[in-house]
Amino acid sequence: MTLKRKLIVMIIALVLLAGALALLVPGVILPALRYRQAISDSREGKYDEALTLLTELGDYRDAADYIPGTTYMKAEQLRTSGSPEEAETLFASVSYLDSDRKVLQCRADALYNAGAYGEAWTIYDSLADAYHTHDYDYEILMKEAAALAEAGSTEEAAAAYEALGDYADAADLARSLRYGQAETLRTSGKPEEAETLFAALDGYGDSAARVLQCRADALYLQGDYTGADEQYAALPAEYRTYARELDDLLAQGEALETAGEYDAAIALYVSLGDFRDAKDRIIPARRAKADALYAAGDLENAGALYAQLGESDLVLRCSADILYNEGKYEQAWALYNELPEDLRTHKTDADRAETLRQAGSYEEAERLFRVMGENDRAEQCRADALYDAGDLAGAYLLYSELPEELQTHYDDYDAMMVEAEEDAEQGLYDEAIALFTRLGTYEDAAERIRPTRLAKAEALRRAGSYDEAEQLYTELGETEHLTQCAADRLYD
Repeated sequence: MTLKRKLIVMIIALVLLAGALALLVPGVILPALRYRQAISDSREGKYDEALTLLTELGDYRDAADYIPGTTYMKAEQLRTSGSPEEAETLFASVSYLDSDRKVLQCRADALYNAGAYGEAWTIYDSLADAYHTHDYDYEILMKEAAALAEAGSTEEAAAAYEALGDYADAADLARSLRYGQAETLRTSGKPEEAETLFAALDGYGDSAARVLQCRADALYLQGDYTGADEQYAALPAEYRTYARELDDLLAQGEALETAGEYDAAIALYVSLGDFRDAKDRIIPARRAKADALYAAGDLENAGALYAQLGESDLVLRCSADILYNEGKYEQAWALYNELPEDLRTHKTDADRAETLRQAGSYEEAERLFRVMGENDRAEQCRADALYDAGDLAGAYLLYSELPEELQTHYDDYDAMMVEAEEDAEQGLYDEAIALFTRLGTYEDAAERIRPTRLAKAEALRRAGSYDEAEQLYTELGETEHLTQCAADRLYD
């Protein structure tokens, strides 16, 4: 073959090759190259480039089958690099291997990163251990919470445990700390705050009973003793915080009454309101106060209090006693007569009248005895008054009408008779005559006056006191003695 012909053949071959290549490069060679590049990029972690090439390859060979796996790998890369939200979206877009569980893992990771440890753990706990991204971190958080609790930072520790949700025993530890906080508040006098915490514990331990206890404590501290008492009644004894104090309230009132502090006792009973029988104790306490005032002689205030209590008979008794003490016996007894016998304070009280008689207040004593119907005692007062006034005769007439036990000076009359007789025997005629005169109608006292005067006149005659002797004889109508006296005068 000639050279020229060889050249032509070569040119034609080249043209044919070029045409063949033009047909093969776009349809066969380039897709193969891109396919290999996509596989290479995927292995090197260049998932975006790989996905772009695989998507462009369409249905070339098994390129489409590589897309889910590559998407899964890209999502995992995003998850592990701290972008769980984007990863979740990608995992959710494919159904490859455990992508459904990866979706949940990403969601938990995102919650954990946001500090929602409890919510995150709820999801982690629903997955196998292999998906627990932050197991170690949870252990650290638990240790940090425990350190806070040990350091006394109860609030911070409780919040830290609560943030961990149901991880391990975090919830129980949190509730335990909250329980302690609540109990501290309750025992320090802040039952309302404590109740809120106990209620939030939702049945932890005996928190339900503590809620009721706090409610009762609050009522007690607010002074609602009745409400507190009712609440405590529904609880076991160990939860009745102020039960003893409630019991002591009534005992305190009783002690005050015993001590005579009636106003304080009444004020306490009033403050107790409907607590037990406190209200029923008010009127008896007021009555006891009125009785104490009466016993102390404060009749006006006692009467005023009896009036408030509606005790009309006792009010009347106070009025009668006041009149009696003022010496207005008739008015007093008019009131006493309207009262039952047991309330007639001085109706049979003769002591005061007797005291007055012995003190010489005969007129007042007589009046009092007469009001009492003690007429003999009244006559005794009259007799005593006459006796002390020197009217022994008048007194004797009254005494003689009385029983022996009321004849106050009756024995004195015998003594005075003896004294008068002795005076007469001793020549003390004036004294004897005076006594006989004062004795009046007592026995024969009046009859002894004349003989005593004659004896005096005779003594005067013998002593030469003729004028005085004659005067007495004249008064006595003794003419013979006058003649004798005249003869004696002439003789002398």
